[in-house]
Amino acid sequence: MEMLSYDEFKRDLRSAGIGFGVLILFYLSNFFIDIPFNVFGSSITDLSLVYRIIYIITYQFIFASILFFIYRKKLTKDFIDFKKNKTAYFKKYFKLWFLMIFLVIFFNGIITLITNGQIANNEQGVRDLFNKSPIYVYIASVVIAPFVEEIVFRLSIRKIFKTKILFIIMSGIVFGFAHIFGQVEVLTDYLFFIPYAVPGVVFAYIFADSDNLFNSVFMHMFHNGLLIGLQFLVLFLM
Repeated sequence: MEMLSYDEFKRDLRSAGIGFGVLILFYLSNFFIDIPFNVFGSSITDLSLVYRIIYIITYQFIFASILFFIYRKKLTKDFIDFKKNKTAYFKKYFKLWFLMIFLVIFFNGIITLITNGQIANNEQGVRDLFNKSPIYVYIASVVIAPFVEEIVFRLSIRKIFKTKILFIIMSGIVFGFAHIFGQVEVLTDYLFFIPYAVPGVVFAYIFADSDNLFNSVFMHMFHNGLLIGLQFLVLFLM
């Protein structure tokens, strides 16, 4: 096994430090959102639904901008490459989406049988919020979340784990648990880790194979957009 030079070790250590820092920042961001209100002895829940949504969307765009600034060189380079080669990338990776959706449906079907029709608490929360504010859910789930989550769970974790297979596994695990974190009420809720981890593994593979984050970003956007689009269809048909 080839030994790293001191300069390479420092570079990898700094890279991993940035990755860990972004992960921590992502989880802390949920606590920062209420701070401006706490200073004045109030809470974000004191706002009306419309103003609360405007504030949250603004906050999320600011957070996404901070992440872009941290990785601006890599993201700019990847976006230029993606624009040039998007057709080739699409042909190469889109078939993986079919495999992913098949596995997600398969595992959700098994979990449904085991839990007598229970759905993930995260999914239930999205559905409840969609009924109140579908436009916000669309913006958050299809525009903001794919960009932010791919930076956090793919680009940042890739900076920590240099080995391709280890990165793909760890990215899937962290992505899966992130979607059930703090929402486990009964033991069977842990089963929903699997259908969330599957997309995490697929998106991680796409990023690791292409070394272009926008491949996984746009695949993530397509996936979420299709799911939210189906909810819009159900809403209009009801």
